[in-house]
This record gives sequence, structure tokens and C-alpha cells, in this order.
Amino acid sequence: MLINEYIQNRKNSRKIAKELGCSHSTVLYWLRKHKIKRRPKGHPRVLPNLTITPNLCYGIGVVKGDGCITKSGVVLNVKDYDFAKSFYKSLKEIGVKPTLHKHQLWTVTGCSVILSAWFQKITLAQIGKIVDQSRANTIKFLKGFYESEGCLYTHWTYNGRTKKKYRYLGLRIYNTDEELMVLVRHFVEVILGFKYKIQCRRYSKSGFKKTGTEYSIQIVGSGASRFLNIIKPCVKKIKALEGVRVRF
Repeated sequence: MLINEYIQNRKNSRKIAKELGCSHSTVLYWLRKHKIKRRPKGHPRVLPNLTITPNLCYGIGVVKGDGCITKSGVVLNVKDYDFAKSFYKSLKEIGVKPTLHKHQLWTVTGCSVILSAWFQKITLAQIGKIVDQSRANTIKFLKGFYESEGCLYTHWTYNGRTKKKYRYLGLRIYNTDEELMVLVRHFVEVILGFKYKIQCRRYSKSGFKKTGTEYSIQIVGSGASRFLNIIKPCVKKIKALEGVRVRF
């Protein structure tokens, strides 16, 4: 029974002790007696399924954006509940048991040392090969990355022919990692076929010594609306501009 519960069902020793009505030390004694190696703390009870799928590519996009890799798993802290819920579901689909709660921000935590190690080892070149495998993978990666690092805006432009001002839709995806942005540009331009503008600017946060270079990809007009219709983000979408007259 001990082997079945601890190894096959992957229950921890304290839960087994509670179910059997004995002390925790008793369970540890029998584990040692049967020479069953204990799992380290934070070890995942369910092994993540890291088969390459569009859903996994979505998770990669999120983690390369707003996500954070820790020793015990991955964490996402965001203001938008819909975004947090989307990442939460993504983790559940690959077999991780995430948690979702709110303090000041919505926090999604996926505890899995195997998933953490996988994200720490994977390189941008490997990510490129994974996402390039299918158009669906590309779309899902860009969805996750846009939800993390994108913004939607409108801007006024003057038409010299009609002598009128028009309000156009635009979106921007930005990050400080130049190599990552080169990869994102490849997906946007080569795989999805979108025209874009690229900007590079130096920034300095007031009150901090942190300075650096920010790279951004901008898609405007009808291209922006087509891009959003393809990736179908759960946040920063056209619906957020309801009531604003925009020319596409």
C-alpha cells in the first residue's frame, strides 16, 4: 500500500500518515525500511506534459513576457483576471496543478521543478524551432507574448487628400531583450506576413539607476485589427475600445 500511494499515486508522506491515522515519523520509518527514496521538497506530484502543442507555445510566450521562472516553478503577476485565468488553464492542460489568487495583483503559481528546469534550459534557438513547427504554434506564442508585452492604442493622423483627421488603431509589442524581439519579428513578418514598424529607444526610470534599450514592434491600421483577429487575445483587444470611433 505504501509503495502504491507514495510512488504510483504520488501522495506526500504527511497525507499518507493522515489517511492511515499514524504519525508522520512512522511513514518515514517504513519508507526507509523498504528503501524507497524520498522525493525532494517541491517535487511535482504530476509530471508536466511537455509535448510540443499550441498550448505549450502559449505558455512559452507568457513566460518570456510577464512570467517569472523560480526554482520551484513559474509565476505570473498581472492586473487582468482574464489573462491570469487564461495562463492558469494553460498550466492545467499540461498537467501542472496551478493556484490562482489575488493580493494586489492576480497571481498564478505553477509548482513544478521539472517545468522550471525546462524553462531555464530552453534557448531562444530552440524556442524558434518549436514555434516554427506550425502556424498554430506561432499564433499561440504571439498571443501569450502580446498579452504580456503588448498594448493597444489609437492615434490621430491627418489625410492631406480629404483634409480630415482620422483616428487609427495601433498596437505595440515591446521588450528589452534584442534577441527575443528579433525572433518575434520573424514570427510576425515571415510566418504571419504582417508589415510593421520597429523602434529602438533608450530609457531611464526616474528614481532608479536602471537604464537600457527598449525594442518595439508596431502594427497600425487594418493590420492591427487583422493581427488581433488572428491571435484572439483575452486582453488588450478591440472590444476594449468600444465607444471610440476608430478607422481601420
